[in-house]
Amino acid sequence: MTEDKQARTENPETGGGQKRSKYFIASVALVCMALYFVLIVVAIWHPYLNERVKFATESGLSLAILIAVVAQVVIYRAQWHVMNAQWRTMEKQTEYAQRAYVCIPSGNMGMVEEIGTRRKVLVFALRLENTGNTPAADVQTISFTDVAKEVPDPALRVTGQIISHGGLIAPKAHTRQWIRAPELSSEQDQRWIAGEVEVFCSGVVTYRSFGKVRTTKFCFLRRVGSDKIESYSKWNDAD
Repeated sequence: MTEDKQARTENPETGGGQKRSKYFIASVALVCMALYFVLIVVAIWHPYLNERVKFATESGLSLAILIAVVAQVVIYRAQWHVMNAQWRTMEKQTEYAQRAYVCIPSGNMGMVEEIGTRRKVLVFALRLENTGNTPAADVQTISFTDVAKEVPDPALRVTGQIISHGGLIAPKAHTRQWIRAPELSSEQDQRWIAGEVEVFCSGVVTYRSFGKVRTTKFCFLRRVGSDKIESYSKWNDAD
């Protein structure tokens, strides 16, 4: 669900409130008409009523005051619904403009020294960037690499994968993530060069902004004969 749809879902007062106001106005109008009809009947047919004109005048004036008070209540009620809807819209617009947006705009292949064995290993070096206007808190990257003909949706494979904790990323700032590339067998290497399989790095980034947990999916492919990586045609989106 997109945030536009969430905004419409979380703000039912606009449509529902207008319908309820229309029903309320119609009900009040019917009650007032019924009361006025009763007054006319009483003024004409009551056997012990001497001053019929005075009774009709005073009763009609009281009824008019009642109608005015009810109309004022209806107007205030409609204004409250409008103001409430405007306030919710302003909250959403503020959130859209000021929230954190964490994405992975670029990356490359690189060599790093493995802790413990001190041997050089090939990694996907990714740049995590917060392009929003507020900090992204509790940043976590759940990632995996593999060799496959069809690259799967990373959201289906995050369970049990490596989690990297990035902490907090300030607005307009970035951090780096290094994800170890798979070691190819000679057969896999030949199939990769022939274009039969893909060597990829994929995963999900989660973070908190404005009290909500946000997610960003990413998927990058290793290029043959290059230290560059390219975005896969799918699985690169954010909420």
